[in-house]
Amino acid sequence: MFGRRFITSVFLFLLLAILFPSLPSRSHTGVNVYDERVYEALDKLAAAGYIKDYNPNQRPLTRMEIARLLSNEESDTFNYFIDVDWILDWLKDYFKEELDAISAGKTVFRPVDHLSLAYFVTDERPCEMPDNHLGSTGGMVSPLTSYMGGRRLNAYFNFYHETSHFFESDYVAWYLAPRFFYQDGRGAFEPAGGAEVGYGYLKGSYKDIEIEVGRDEVIWGPGRHGALLLTDNARPLDMVKVSTPSPFRLPWIFKHLGDFKASMLFSWLGTKYNLPNAILSGYRIDYRPWYWMDIAFNHLLYMGGSGADDPDIGTALGEFLGFIFRAGNNRASSNHLMGFDLSIKVPAFMGTEFYVSTLMEDKNKEPELMFKHDMSYMGGVYVPFIGSEGRLGLRAEFVRTGEYAFRHSIYGSGHSLGGRFLGYDAGSDTYSFLFSGQYNFAVDELVSFDFRYLKRSSNTYRTVFRNNDLYNIEVDRPGTKEIHYIFGIGGEKRLGRRFDLLGETRLDYVKNKNFVNANSDLDFSFLLTLGARL
Repeated sequence: MFGRRFITSVFLFLLLAILFPSLPSRSHTGVNVYDERVYEALDKLAAAGYIKDYNPNQRPLTRMEIARLLSNEESDTFNYFIDVDWILDWLKDYFKEELDAISAGKTVFRPVDHLSLAYFVTDERPCEMPDNHLGSTGGMVSPLTSYMGGRRLNAYFNFYHETSHFFESDYVAWYLAPRFFYQDGRGAFEPAGGAEVGYGYLKGSYKDIEIEVGRDEVIWGPGRHGALLLTDNARPLDMVKVSTPSPFRLPWIFKHLGDFKASMLFSWLGTKYNLPNAILSGYRIDYRPWYWMDIAFNHLLYMGGSGADDPDIGTALGEFLGFIFRAGNNRASSNHLMGFDLSIKVPAFMGTEFYVSTLMEDKNKEPELMFKHDMSYMGGVYVPFIGSEGRLGLRAEFVRTGEYAFRHSIYGSGHSLGGRFLGYDAGSDTYSFLFSGQYNFAVDELVSFDFRYLKRSSNTYRTVFRNNDLYNIEVDRPGTKEIHYIFGIGGEKRLGRRFDLLGETRLDYVKNKNFVNANSDLDFSFLLTLGARL
């Protein structure tokens, strides 16, 4: 009982600290940044020691927050022969209006900020998850179309036209990015054409608190696309989000503990979720005792929805905080996902980052069940700055997901939205290894490669009970293993000052495709995008 009260007190104390932080108030409200080139450039600057309070583990960052980082840049690099001017010049040009707004208090209005035309073709069709008798899920797997923001992609050809528009001021900001698409109807997974809101939201801010209402992506954790819990694999969430765009410190003598960053969200999952109108809520807290270490806890909760047992207020609060205290109607329907992240940078070794992430589905008392079957793990090494100018970056990453991951018996769509997993893209009972690299001739001129090994299982399981409590699970029927070998190359070329051309191609050699023995196939994808920043 004492432990639960202590954790509750810590959570409430952090909430008060967010409301009354010891850091100065921000001067502007900013819209979010989705350009991967920006984050790759910031990774290099952080590795070189130029921006020490940069934390990319709660993305997206705002344009104003990035401008603040650039305006407070530090030049105490660990090697006087390091040259990052090519990065700084590009970023300061990209965020010129925000840098001016910070110094002069101006508003920023971009009637059209960016537009793009994209052509994507693939012969890979999304594959449903096999039934392993441990719960169901609506997520499907398609490695060649993973981590593309939940865009509607059919087999064969897809055309996309996207634009973005935004406004930023002291206390209010808005952003709108519509998408128009036309697709080959033979894929049958998505409609042949139409329009949708890719991103669209309104923001308001006070001191270091920001409130956002609308559709936006949430990426939590280390890794190129986030960690295990929330990534850019599915479409953005329709939500209300409260966050601290900049790091803050606790009041009084506790300010010496280090930097914190926090966010919480409440998302409506819509009528196509298996329990219509279910609510996804959650929070993440990052703690940085030193600039080279980040420790984080994140928690997501599914509750409510048509056909579910609704909670009372006490139960809802207790469930949201995460098993912290007992509440009224404990039989209310819910599904918990929670985990811890740890990131450690080694400044003297090219800013190399080592990171681990865990994910647990609900809570099991038996250690073997929890750590062997329930829990999922990610581990990685990221070296963003290789060479005197940091033009080469490399990443290696391993993922193992447990048999329960992203499945549930009541919330049968699992941890998915629109047929895509909200977190890690391949679902439960998998092993994955990724090795990728990128060489930059300039920030917006590059070549890249990646190799991924992915093994998926179709085992079915049976549960073992002891004294009416779930004790363990055992393999009921060994299933076929589906194995992917995925190779990709890509590049980007600047065309004049405002235009750029991006191309990517991938091959996916699949053994035992769709869990059919000796059914091998070679799938491909090709992406060509012409973008313009106006």
